[in-house]
Amino acid sequence: MSETRTLPLRNLARQGRFGASGAAPGVTLSILHPVSLVMVIARKGHAKKLATVLNASRNDRVMWAGPDQYYVQSETHADGALASELKKKLATSASVIDQSHGRVVIRISGPNARAVLAKGTPVDLHPDHFPKSKSALT
Repeated sequence: MSETRTLPLRNLARQGRFGASGAAPGVTLSILHPVSLVMVIARKGHAKKLATVLNASRNDRVMWAGPDQYYVQSETHADGALASELKKKLATSASVIDQSHGRVVIRISGPNARAVLAKGTPVDLHPDHFPKSKSALT
């Protein structure tokens, strides 16, 4: 039986335009749903192999999450498929934990996105230190 993933923010996130009217939006928020999200942590002595396997993955987004730790995100894998695939590829090299049901991925875009993010994080978001597509855990 196939399970349909329920969006955790479905009763909180209202679609629409808010704020100043007339001008183009400075920030756009969108929820990626459904999305597969997997935490991958290298086992002792296997960090290089893990990095090699993850770098070869062209269809998925790989994001740094700490020393020898990564999030792998996919909008094309069915529930559980990404975690299963990575477990097979990394059987002895890494621990693989499916986070898809426990996380919500919110995309923030637009010319003022960096300024909005800077209000809620201690991370230096200046483009010289935090280029587009970089990730950080806070």
